[in-house]
Amino acid sequence: MEASGEADMAAGALVEAVAGSVLEPAGEEPSVARLRGLPWSYGEKEVCEFLAGVSVKLQPEVVTMLHNAAGEAFVTLPTAAQLNEVLQANHKQIGRRYVEVFSSTVADKEAACDRNRATMRDDAAYRGVLRMRGLPFTASAEDIVAFFGSPPALQQANVHLMRKADGRSSGDAYAVFDTEEAAVEALQYDKQKLGARWVDLFQSNKGELYSLMSFGGILLSEVNGTTPPIPALGEGHSVIKLRGLPWSVTIEDIATFLSGIDIPAGGVHLMNGPSGRPSGLAYVELKEEEDQAEALRRDKQSIGGRYIDVFACSQTELQARLAGGLERGGAA
Repeated sequence: MEASGEADMAAGALVEAVAGSVLEPAGEEPSVARLRGLPWSYGEKEVCEFLAGVSVKLQPEVVTMLHNAAGEAFVTLPTAAQLNEVLQANHKQIGRRYVEVFSSTVADKEAACDRNRATMRDDAAYRGVLRMRGLPFTASAEDIVAFFGSPPALQQANVHLMRKADGRSSGDAYAVFDTEEAAVEALQYDKQKLGARWVDLFQSNKGELYSLMSFGGILLSEVNGTTPPIPALGEGHSVIKLRGLPWSVTIEDIATFLSGIDIPAGGVHLMNGPSGRPSGLAYVELKEEEDQAEALRRDKQSIGGRYIDVFACSQTELQARLAGGLERGGAA
């Protein structure tokens, strides 16, 4: 009788547990991949095409573009197995760019979208934009309109010259045309001369431009001939700069160097020099100001026998560096 009672209790507990699992599903969180280093002209469709070689066919609806200077996007996947497939694309090349692909979370995705809300405008995907590289440092908006043959679809007010974080002209600009067709037609001027310099043209989008504007201090105003003040960021991570790193350094080495400090996923940015070789420089995003203060205490400590300089810096400087396309991802 006792055994029968215990069996009944066990059966009842099992039924209750099963009922609980049906009535209160665990609600497993979707798997999320984060991509960094995508060309500025890329949209949802191009991301799916990039991942087609390593993953099942993805629909554009699963891609969230940030339209930021780092060329970032999130891909939301229904299963961990699909996430593992997508992660195989880590360090695959698009042209001369190495694209970084790493695991993320829904919370990171939402936080990144919040930080980039200035870029997520209705027209962020508008591709009637050309990025210009290699301009004379003295070039004006008027010079650029003339470079394109003074087309009716390009106004001086829609030419945005860029400067570096130290205030000097960078030789880059964005030209926003009235139509996407006009921008495509203007690509015929790629590799043409302005003054004594050959100018490179790349198709871009308004989201990239909004991203640079939202981080402040990068655009030159040609409307009134003055440089706009750098606005306070007011949000986002604190940043440190590491200098003197071994050329073979990895993200894991830096995480060890900063052990005990909370670094968000994808928060380490290893930089190349203009030649494409490692520069010994890295930027690290940190979640709290207190973390930045702790990181600064690691100044002059070593990685691989080299003493590392640690500096506080701004998100503006980081975004200007990322805009230069010199990030090399996690590979040494």
